[in-house]
Amino acid sequence: MERIFTLAKSHLKLPNTYEFGIDKLSIKVIILLSIFVIFIIIISNTSSSNRQLIIKNITRSSDNFYPCIAVLVEFRTVDHIVAIVHNINHHIPSTWPIQIFHGKDNEAFIKNSTLASLIISGKIFLTYMNETYDRGRTNQLLTDPKFWQRIRGEKILLFQIDSAMCSNSPHKITDFLQYDYIGAPWDLSFFTFDRQYRVGNGGFSLRSRSKILALLALIPYDSKIPEDVWYAQNLHRVNGSIPSIEIAKTFSVESMYYVRPLGVHRFPWNCQFRADLAKTCPESMLIMPDFYPAIAIIVEFRAVDHLVAIVHNVNYHIPSTWPIQIFHGKDNEDFIRKSTLAPLIASGKIFLTLMEQFDDRF
Repeated sequence: MERIFTLAKSHLKLPNTYEFGIDKLSIKVIILLSIFVIFIIIISNTSSSNRQLIIKNITRSSDNFYPCIAVLVEFRTVDHIVAIVHNINHHIPSTWPIQIFHGKDNEAFIKNSTLASLIISGKIFLTYMNETYDRGRTNQLLTDPKFWQRIRGEKILLFQIDSAMCSNSPHKITDFLQYDYIGAPWDLSFFTFDRQYRVGNGGFSLRSRSKILALLALIPYDSKIPEDVWYAQNLHRVNGSIPSIEIAKTFSVESMYYVRPLGVHRFPWNCQFRADLAKTCPESMLIMPDFYPAIAIIVEFRAVDHLVAIVHNVNYHIPSTWPIQIFHGKDNEDFIRKSTLAPLIASGKIFLTLMEQFDDRF
């Protein structure tokens, strides 16, 4: 201590203590306090340097995070992927990348397709998912925070291969960036959930990543309802902005007609306006109909109770993943819809296809 005192006194050119009328102990305390202050300053400068390094690292990582991005999740090897991705890429701004979540089985297919040049240029980047999600598990995936955290953008155009964008639309994707969630509004004729929340369908939707994550952190997902309906009902809890039905139908059409929407999503089986929309949005013909690896089919034009009994019998014995397609006529459509098959039709397990009666045997 004596040595430190002597060195400090010499370095700081301190006068003799008697000139100040203070004792040697007081000087020692002053010097120790000075050393402590110097130590704090050094630590502060080091911390400041570390903070600057952290800020630089954040800036570097933000190079891989985009204000806006288009996202597709698809695990199948189908040519329709390529057609729809090209369609989306053609209609979004050049600064928007496309992130494709894929599986092991379709990675080579995507890389060897005509999307290859866009992948090489960085316009499209691929994200491998170890676990695949079929259509039945879409709700689980889209309500998993880990999925949204892997998306490299804030404003997300989430699209599926049963959606497309329209070249003749006066609307642009940038017209809707003020909203945190927007999709095609649901028609009341088949929408069975809370009717005050009708915007909108998630298959072609624009979403804010931060609001999605905030909601998922706030309340648990209710698995009894589809993910898009759940978001529509609950995003207001985190001050999420959702547009009116009138605005939403200019963004996308599914079951409510609008002449020149920005995009379209798979139409319901009984869609009456598809031909009209094809005139103003030819791309709507790109929409891929539902396709299943296995399916049960019945062709019946009569309104007979035995039809209902047999369909129930078949449904009971086939796997739950197999839908049933009923080809019917005008004379028995109402009969089928009002039968005990109605819940299966509403759930999508049974879907109806209208046909003209073409043979007396039927």
